[in-house]
Amino acid sequence: MDPSFAMPTTMNGEEGAGDIAAPTSVTRWRSREIVAVLGVLMVATAVRWHAADHGLSFDEIWMLAGASGHGGDCANRWIPDTLFPTPQSPTALGHAASPGAVWGNSVPFHPPLHAVSLWCWRAIFGGGDWTASMHSATWSIAAIWFVFAAIRLRAGAVAATCVALLLALAPVQVQLGTEVRGYGMMIGLSACAAWQVERMESLGATRRRVWLLGLTLLPLQLTHYFAAGACVAFCLWGLFRLRGPMRRHLVAAVACAAAVGAVIWLPFALEHLQLAGILPMTYLQAYKPFWKGVAPDALRLPVRLLYFTGPSHRIAWVALEVAVLALVVAGAAYRRKVTPWLLLLLVPIAMLTMLDLARGTIHTGFVRYAAAASIGAAAAPILAAFAIRAWLGWSVAAILVGLSVFGLDTPRNIGSPALHRVRTTLLPVISAEPPGLPIACASPDGQDLFAMAALVEWSHAPGFFPRPAMFLQQATPEAIASLADATPERRFWLLAVGGRGLGDVTSDWLRDRLPSARPVRPPVFVPSGHSGVQPEPAAELWLMQFEDGRPGTASPAGE
Repeated sequence: MDPSFAMPTTMNGEEGAGDIAAPTSVTRWRSREIVAVLGVLMVATAVRWHAADHGLSFDEIWMLAGASGHGGDCANRWIPDTLFPTPQSPTALGHAASPGAVWGNSVPFHPPLHAVSLWCWRAIFGGGDWTASMHSATWSIAAIWFVFAAIRLRAGAVAATCVALLLALAPVQVQLGTEVRGYGMMIGLSACAAWQVERMESLGATRRRVWLLGLTLLPLQLTHYFAAGACVAFCLWGLFRLRGPMRRHLVAAVACAAAVGAVIWLPFALEHLQLAGILPMTYLQAYKPFWKGVAPDALRLPVRLLYFTGPSHRIAWVALEVAVLALVVAGAAYRRKVTPWLLLLLVPIAMLTMLDLARGTIHTGFVRYAAAASIGAAAAPILAAFAIRAWLGWSVAAILVGLSVFGLDTPRNIGSPALHRVRTTLLPVISAEPPGLPIACASPDGQDLFAMAALVEWSHAPGFFPRPAMFLQQATPEAIASLADATPERRFWLLAVGGRGLGDVTSDWLRDRLPSARPVRPPVFVPSGHSGVQPEPAAELWLMQFEDGRPGTASPAGE
């Protein structure tokens, strides 16, 4: 066992019974260290303050509805081919349920703690989108403080400042830290646990510190299901580094946290398992062999957790990925300073890779799914570089921070289909017509998830409702009649959305399913956005009018 990790003793020599007096140089903060951490936190706050002002994606709106007590109902409320006269926004603060209802009806598959925390935050500071984003930003900023304090204990203020500044500026970290999802809170709690680990590495393990670490895993696991990677990493650290009674205390603390977490969340998780069979998972399927698909994505994650890499300048990005991986491997030779951060980086990535290998999916292609490893992505390569040579640490930190500064204007690339762009483009067109005209959302190319996401997105738009709305799937005679009878003008909006670009697909779909309706004007087309694993769909907005007489029914081709 390392001398620096010796168990503290009391005056009578009882192991682990109390704290020891740590060196003044470690426990007392110098003025320059306080200035450094405050400066980094001010930078992080300024960047996130600006980044929080963004249009929410469907996933973020879904989470916001969960924090209002509606859970998955924000999508399930749209019964196919049924016209809703005056739907209400499931994300509005005025329609929010009680915290107890939020706890029992959070978003499916997600533990309830983040939703309840967001409910409390909105109740205090208001229900706007920027306010909700700042909830995650606050946790992200707190994570930077914990990381600085942790690394300062083991590697000094210089390395701590470099890692904290990288976390403050890295584009992926900024976006994860302002997304209205549980990642910011998860990163904050992971950083708090990492700080406790470094205190034990530097000051010694005591029963109090071990139990605090174990119990911190309870709120962490109740924040997001992918926090499992971080929890496993901390448990592995304890098994590797703790000895004797302290290891047994950690096992007991983790067992207590796991038991309480299971009692709280397991009933909801079991209830949500039945939904797994009906969710469309086609966009998660790995169409390439493992060594050509999942494995390269896993190897890129240490860099992709900091930056968005694309086909441009591919050679430069590959060189950066190889260099970072080399530093991470080299860090294994300096276990005393790098071990916790290596585990936080590698364990979640390894778990995602094994999950993809077992299920034939591509979770490793989603940067946000490895968010639990985010603090490790910044800390591991820089600490490894500083452990080798001081000049190498400075050089690596300068390169990574410099890339972060140049990448701050990177377009948001986190979240599922971002129909916010579609809504902001088409809403002025819709607002120019009378508000009584119903709107029907459909997917002519068969990707109904996009149409459902569009309805959820539009229901979040301020001032859009009350307006009759429908999820048009089969175009039944009853659905067509309800659209035709909704207004005296017999007009309605049709928002056609699809994943691959619509082209002539919408025209054929209209001719087959709405033979008695004709377009009043040429459609407004919005092209598709980024084409990643969850692409932004193309969209067409049609103003339709039924001809005189009966509205007609769908032809057999439309059945």
